[in-house]
Amino acid sequence: MSRIRVTKEFSFEMAHMLEGYDGPCSEIHGHSYRLFVTVAGTPCSDPQNPKYGMVIDFGVLKRIVGGRIVDVYDHSLVVRRTADNGELIRTLAARFGKLQAVEFQPTCENLVTRFAETIAAELFEGKTYPWEVLPEIGEFIIKLGKTLDQNLLSVVFDYEGNLWFATGGFRIYPDRKQQGTFGYVSRAAIDKILNGEDVDLSDAVFVYELEPGEGAENGIAASKEGAVILTNLKCYLLQADNGVKKVWETSYKSVGAKESKEGDETTGGGLAWGGGCSPSLTKDLVMFTDNQDPVNLIAVDMKTGEQVASMPVIDELPEGTQVSVENSAIVYDDGEGTVSTIVCNWFGAGSAKLGEADNDSSIQSYENIYDVGWLRQGNKMIAPGIERVDTVKTEDGYEMKSIWCRSDLSDTSMMKLSTATGYIYGYVQDMETGMWQYIMLDFETGETAFTMDISDKPGYNNMAIGMYAGNSGNSLYCPTGYLELLRLQDRFVYLPEMPYRKVDLDQAMRNVLSQEKFAADGGQGDVEGWLNTITIENVHPNTTVAIRMKGISGETGSLKLYAYGTDGTLKEVPEEKWHIQTEDGETPDMLTEDILYEVHMTVEDGGDFDLSETEKEIKISAVLGA
Repeated sequence: MSRIRVTKEFSFEMAHMLEGYDGPCSEIHGHSYRLFVTVAGTPCSDPQNPKYGMVIDFGVLKRIVGGRIVDVYDHSLVVRRTADNGELIRTLAARFGKLQAVEFQPTCENLVTRFAETIAAELFEGKTYPWEVLPEIGEFIIKLGKTLDQNLLSVVFDYEGNLWFATGGFRIYPDRKQQGTFGYVSRAAIDKILNGEDVDLSDAVFVYELEPGEGAENGIAASKEGAVILTNLKCYLLQADNGVKKVWETSYKSVGAKESKEGDETTGGGLAWGGGCSPSLTKDLVMFTDNQDPVNLIAVDMKTGEQVASMPVIDELPEGTQVSVENSAIVYDDGEGTVSTIVCNWFGAGSAKLGEADNDSSIQSYENIYDVGWLRQGNKMIAPGIERVDTVKTEDGYEMKSIWCRSDLSDTSMMKLSTATGYIYGYVQDMETGMWQYIMLDFETGETAFTMDISDKPGYNNMAIGMYAGNSGNSLYCPTGYLELLRLQDRFVYLPEMPYRKVDLDQAMRNVLSQEKFAADGGQGDVEGWLNTITIENVHPNTTVAIRMKGISGETGSLKLYAYGTDGTLKEVPEEKWHIQTEDGETPDMLTEDILYEVHMTVEDGGDFDLSETEKEIKISAVLGA
């Protein structure tokens, strides 16, 4: 029979003090505790046993944990007994009736270890339940032999299936000696866990210890070379080799935590002490930003860790405007020697509380991390700035150059680039009206191609929740603070002969067709615009489809329309089967890029250009050529 794990949750209130600790927790303070006790074993298979089908009688577990843990520690004060504090303990015992003096520092880690030992000793007495018992994370700490004092910050799988993790915080001050760690759980252990097998975590979890004052401040990236982690001080390439193998480490510079000054329009500051930007990877490069003034985009060689290029970014803002780049930079490698990077300014998002000496920035809550002014008032509390920088491979190495910069936009939605459409998608707020909007920026020029109003209510701030661009080239998803998931689709296709009929946009796609693919599949000349693939149901024998297009120019007579046939090749659509017109129905002789046109194509059900074998359904895939 399968091995089963059952868990019961217990809760209690307890006060403690950490004597000798260099922070506010050295004073008496209290917490609400939740203890998860997990018992693993094979359910009883004896039909005559009153515990038949059980791993453990929850009543027994409740009696043990309730009597030995909850009743003892609930509403008690727990302190460490030392050779020098006997008088203090006697004073506290006289003042507080329920005092527990223990021989260890009463941290959460030490307490859960003691709880595990206490429960196990009681549970296994007489071998009534001869199975392993472990409080959640308690067994991890006991077997690992070390404690992780901070919350989990980030996890990612590498290419070999190992699960890398990092602890730290959104702001790690080196002089405060806050310490982060990173490491991984082995692929072999994960496979066993998924198969319901027991795992000895002491042989499966590997940790790389950092010096006090160093820790990760954002996410982890993975490539075939290993896992890349950026701390507040250095960038690392790590590999899993029966332990954490450091391939290289590269230091970078920071001016430290950035905060709003008196008279600033912002009230918050930067989130991180260091770069704060999760590293973004190409096959050859690691891209991230430092936290100098001005901020620099840095390119590091993936194999050696050598810095190969750097350049100040978002440095053309009004005087006094601060910059903090603290999200994952968008990186696109065109495969021909150019790596394009999009960076956004997030200064103002960080809470002023992050600068307080006793703040624990590993606690990932809105009120602890983010500025209340931004949460309530929106992006007018965020400094602007979005820039595209290209890193170009040269004979002598690499060089960087700015392609465009926008100083009028504040975006905290973690913009997304669609290489299929050539647009950067974002979620911004109009600073004059307060209206939250979807926005599309042209990747080549940075100019605004489209905006769509959503709401002017403050709660529509999506507060750094990531966006997602669907692979159809026609869907953009964005969560908001109102616990809604918004989806934007462009109605770029319609049926002019049946305007009441709405084309299912989930069956309509726009994608970039490369010049090489266009030519290889039978197209003549240069490809113009997108490849439009559309499926329409319940059609007439001959149906006209109208496709809205922008960004095409030149003489109308020089354009040809190509469509795929069932043999997978492009064929020219006869002139009598298609035409270009304006939205007003006029037929232009010359086309201009910034005007929206319509390509009307008549398709026969089951004809040469119908890719669907279903009766009364047509599917076309067409593209313009010049």
